[in-house]
Amino acid sequence: VELNVNRTVGSPVSGIMNWQESVQCRANARLPTSCSITDGLQSNTFYDIRITETCVDPNAIGPTLTMYDIVRTRPLRATVPKLVNAYAASARSVALLFYPGIANECIFQGWAMEWKLEGTDFWTMMERCMVRTSPTTCLASDFPQSQSYYRVRIQEKCEDFLAEPEMVTWPLAVLTWPEPAQPPTNVTIVTLTAYNLTFSFEPGDPLDCTWATWRVQIILGWDHVEKSRGWYDVGECQPQLPNRYNVTCSITGLSSFTQYQLRVKETCSSYIYDSAWGLSPLFRTNMPIPAGPPEDVHMKPGSLTAFFFDLMWKAGVEGQCIFKTWVMQVREVEGTEAFLALPQFTYAEIGVFATHACIVPRDAPQCRPGALPLALKMNGTYDVRVKETCTDPNADGEWTVLDHTVTTLVATIPATAPENLTVRNDTAYTFLLEYDPGQPGDCYFTGWDVEVRENWTEEINATNDTNVTFLNRSDWVQRIECRDEDVFPRAQKRCIVPRLRKHSIYDARVRETCYEGYYDALQSDFSYELPDRQAETLVPVAATLPSGIGAANPGPYSFSVSWTPGDPNDCVYAIWLVEINALNFTGGKWVEADECGREPRPISRCIITRLSSGYLGPEAHLKSNTEYAVRVKEYCETYTSIYDSRGRERALYLDSPRLYLPAAMEPRTLVPIPTLPPLDFAVSEEDQTSFRLDWTPQVSNDCLFRNWTIEVQLDTHCISGSGYTTCTPVLNQNWTIVPSCTLTTRTEVNCKAYNLQSYSFYAVRIKEGCSDATAESAYATTRAEIWPAHATVPENLTITSPTPFSFLLKWGPGDPNECVFAYWDVRVRERRVGSVFNRWYGPVLAENDTNVTFGETVASCRLVGQRELAECTVDGLVSDAIYDVEIKEQCIDVRAQSAWTVQELVATIPARAFDPTNVTITNVTQTTFLLEWTASAPRDCIFRTWETQVKPVEVLDWIPVPECSLPERNATDCQIVGLHSFTLYDIRIREQCVHDTADSPYALTDALQTSLGTVVYIGTSPVINSKTYDFGATVLNSCQYKTKCCADEFAACYHGSKMDLLRTDMVNAGWGQDLYLSCVAETVPEEQKKRLTARPPSTF
Repeated sequence: VELNVNRTVGSPVSGIMNWQESVQCRANARLPTSCSITDGLQSNTFYDIRITETCVDPNAIGPTLTMYDIVRTRPLRATVPKLVNAYAASARSVALLFYPGIANECIFQGWAMEWKLEGTDFWTMMERCMVRTSPTTCLASDFPQSQSYYRVRIQEKCEDFLAEPEMVTWPLAVLTWPEPAQPPTNVTIVTLTAYNLTFSFEPGDPLDCTWATWRVQIILGWDHVEKSRGWYDVGECQPQLPNRYNVTCSITGLSSFTQYQLRVKETCSSYIYDSAWGLSPLFRTNMPIPAGPPEDVHMKPGSLTAFFFDLMWKAGVEGQCIFKTWVMQVREVEGTEAFLALPQFTYAEIGVFATHACIVPRDAPQCRPGALPLALKMNGTYDVRVKETCTDPNADGEWTVLDHTVTTLVATIPATAPENLTVRNDTAYTFLLEYDPGQPGDCYFTGWDVEVRENWTEEINATNDTNVTFLNRSDWVQRIECRDEDVFPRAQKRCIVPRLRKHSIYDARVRETCYEGYYDALQSDFSYELPDRQAETLVPVAATLPSGIGAANPGPYSFSVSWTPGDPNDCVYAIWLVEINALNFTGGKWVEADECGREPRPISRCIITRLSSGYLGPEAHLKSNTEYAVRVKEYCETYTSIYDSRGRERALYLDSPRLYLPAAMEPRTLVPIPTLPPLDFAVSEEDQTSFRLDWTPQVSNDCLFRNWTIEVQLDTHCISGSGYTTCTPVLNQNWTIVPSCTLTTRTEVNCKAYNLQSYSFYAVRIKEGCSDATAESAYATTRAEIWPAHATVPENLTITSPTPFSFLLKWGPGDPNECVFAYWDVRVRERRVGSVFNRWYGPVLAENDTNVTFGETVASCRLVGQRELAECTVDGLVSDAIYDVEIKEQCIDVRAQSAWTVQELVATIPARAFDPTNVTITNVTQTTFLLEWTASAPRDCIFRTWETQVKPVEVLDWIPVPECSLPERNATDCQIVGLHSFTLYDIRIREQCVHDTADSPYALTDALQTSLGTVVYIGTSPVINSKTYDFGATVLNSCQYKTKCCADEFAACYHGSKMDLLRTDMVNAGWGQDLYLSCVAETVPEEQKKRLTARPPSTF
């Protein structure tokens, strides 16, 4: 036997002959003419085959039989997908999560997904799922009912069905969600304005939903997609929709003339019941009422200049505009004979409206076209318009145009120089210039430009006996102090020049300056310099010595000083400089008392309590019981003329001399009265390593508070065991400061001490610390007890529910530390109990719910004296309920008890329904009987259906009875049909629940035999393993054989009016016993016939 590859599937015929013999067929006997070829084949390939019979004598070899394209090997099948999870995706759909198998030679054509309702036999195919990713999720949907159990299965479909793997079924039934609420309908806009709307809607059917809130969202419509931030919640509807029957809400703050869409959904106490969204149609808000155009637009009389003018108007009607700003635009008219633009300014393009600055309130509308940075040209002709803009551009007003063009002036005539410049009121540092303005010409006045030049004399030693004196002139210096138009207006005709140098000679000159847009040529020339006499500053005189110094009112940390000021003369007063000196405090150095001298000059007294800021740190107050020297002087402003660039002149020489307090009058601070020790010094909140301290301060007297100082000293340590406690004094322990109690605020009167030794006693003391140690209080004392160390928490707590009404607890004891074991304290609290429905579907109560509290200690778990047993049962619980369980170790000394170990949300197992009772069978016929029973207590079962199964006694597999899968619990009888006649049957029935963990056990009946049918004699068949029997007109079509002996097995095959009876346990043997059949004319559908489960033939 030889093979040749004709082609692989999907490829053309190769046309190449490459015959290869299959040696597996060479060794076969001549008969039978068959062999199996397993070696060297390719998958998914068509083969040619030729066969030649070879002979011992080559001359006798027969012809070759060649058959082309006769056989095809199958493709490599895809491997089955790995199912990961199946879960409810909605009330009527289930999602299946899986990893696809290896594709091999499968060309993917989708996933065939099927579902069926639990308890039925019919699978429904879905549209193919066309995604092949890793992992993949496919959805089975459109289920007929919610909150039901469904099974799902899946198969990869290939272009060639031979490459498809087997169908894979998720092993568990999946419970779909309850039915969510129906979405709201008729979402209708009731009223609509530019910025607000009111809408209403009709609630849908709530179905299984317990209403919680209405959720409202809004989105910008399709024509505003770029601006949209997606759907967002409308919070202002929450208080307007307080219950399910409030269905109207008003929304504010919308944008005008904008497209929107609303949606509403019902949210429920559990999100799985939430409805889908109910949508409104697209709608658009109205246009707002715009602001009216400005009115009475006119040029302010007398404001026209060469480079600007002022525009005034009145605001129009407000409309729905929220005012933002006035917008003023100016356009140079084309073809005018304007002067050339000045290079230092910015101009708008000719013939184009340009926006000029106009930042004024709505009720004071006046702006200046030409105000920098945009300038106007001289002799330029301009149009001007103005409008009101709003926070909402849709409400902007219309433009109002000035009803005539404006032509700026031509500025050519400069101002003339000021005249009659004179000087007077000379002081050491200033003089007053007065003058008469010239003619303004076309100059728009902006200030006076004053320049001053100093002339001073210097004596130079030219020879040993000759001094040469000459005048030295400095440069002109511009004094901007006179440029301020508001301080020195044109009509005032005067200017005070400050910051000159004492006892010097000055020249001065002045000119008129103009608006920045003018040519420099329009400014006036400088006036003539001062005539005849020049300005001369005076020689200043220093302040005189204060007098009448004295000290009084000494306290522990203060005394007062007073003095009488002298004549300030030319001193520009700065401060009174008061200094003190004490050998044992300032080290013999004079130190400023900065509490003095900062007031106005006439106030010449102060109280000294401390040294200058920062000296000796935060406790720089005066020292008690100490004598102080005091001195004072008037301190003047340090002054440098702007003409003295080298700093030759300073005004320190104007300070007064120092006035010293006589030694006999030097004050001595008093000895302080110490503060009193705190009262009510008490210990509380003791635990294993810490305690709390509280106290009440007394009158502080002369103490300047620094901090509370608390110290502890270990004096006793204890140990304990079963029935005894021993406490031993601890000697020679030092006092230790408690850092956490070193408080720097006197009103803080409690603290905690940490890191102390357990099961011990401590001596504790406190004192009030002062910046002056001689004012500190004595100690107040108390004693504190530190508790024994806690046992550590129980470990590795495991909780199981061996019965519906109990928990089995196991745990590992923690470290006892200083605990002497008393008992285990176990407590439970209910988190979800109540009705059967509530225990399956109700909410779990929050931990802080007022109804959630732990009960009393469970007596069966106390295990007194049995610390290492660490195992107990908690009885008397509610089945299918959720609890929290806590456990801790209780000690003889309760202070050493452990903390709680808590395990939350532990569930008892459901209590199964009891099995049906009073199961009876009546009305037995050849193929049917009536089954009746009584329902028992359902306990935690939410009824789903009755499940009934039968099987012939000889058969192992139970057969479902769909006609008895009754959906009503009070339906407790049914007729079973389609049985074999004269056959022993076992019957069982149970109550099936929504949750299979609550299904009842099966109730079994005694074996029942159906009635004898029409007896058909078959007889024997000693040689052949089959025999044909013709029923004729009896139309029998369901027979059950009855053997007289032996374990022979048979099968009956029906065709027309005939039946073939075949022996199946031996393929080449007949039978020797008389064989009889019990037959009936079966009328039930084929799928209801309860066939025997036959063994397959031993050889096929």
